[in-house]
Amino acid sequence: MRDDPTSRYSARVFWSRSDAAFVATCPEFEGISALGASAEEALHELGVVVGLAVETYEEAGWDLPAPFEEPEHSGQFRVRLPRSLHGWLVWEAQREGVSLNTLIIARLAEARGGSQQAAAGTSPGDLPEDLEPTIGQRTDDVRTSRRPGSRPRARKAARG
Repeated sequence: MRDDPTSRYSARVFWSRSDAAFVATCPEFEGISALGASAEEALHELGVVVGLAVETYEEAGWDLPAPFEEPEHSGQFRVRLPRSLHGWLVWEAQREGVSLNTLIIARLAEARGGSQQAAAGTSPGDLPEDLEPTIGQRTDDVRTSRRPGSRPRARKAARG
């Protein structure tokens, strides 16, 4: 049985006010779209249209567009920021009793409108516990040390 080439292509579905219908498009095939009363119907119709596009390309001897692939991300990136903002973030992390990394992950997740799992694109339970930081959890990256009446200060945890 031959693999269905249309199943490898991506789809985008959105509501169109002007069409009063859901519109499904396939980014790999520029200019084709399908309409439906529901998102599911629009996706089904798009499958038909993409199938016809694949047939047309094959009959004409044209190369099929390569399906888009989800890029793999390392989970790390470097950010340059003003020293004052860096200092404020460190102070906030100390105040919360968490590492700077944990604070930034939590704040990014909040800004995205959800939990750390939503920020990671996962559902609860998909991440190992050590990758599901929450405010209040301490890690080995930054520790706080406080003397009575003193402001929090950061020091690097001993690595061993």
